Amino acid sequence: MVLIAVITVVCLVLLAVGFLAPRRSRRVQGGIDSGSDKAERKADDKTPDALTKFVKKPIENARKAADKSTEVGREGREKTSGEDVD
Repeated sequence: MVLIAVITVVCLVLLAVGFLAPRRSRRVQGGIDSGSDKAERKADDKTPDALTKFVKKPIENARKAADKSTEVGREGREKTSGEDVD
């Protein structure tokens, strides 16, 4: 339950950053991605081969959700301001 709450808070923060500061959100998103990469590598090293897929999948899903929320924030900013933020 705590992990779901943390992922939700991270997604909401990334959504807000994507909307309020679209260019800076790429750096924040990169930090989240590098952290999830480290978690995937650690999961790969510490778990047996048969369980690796099951351990890495939630981490991949969390990264996809974080990336999607940042993207939605940028798109929302683009729609409201009428300018391209990339």
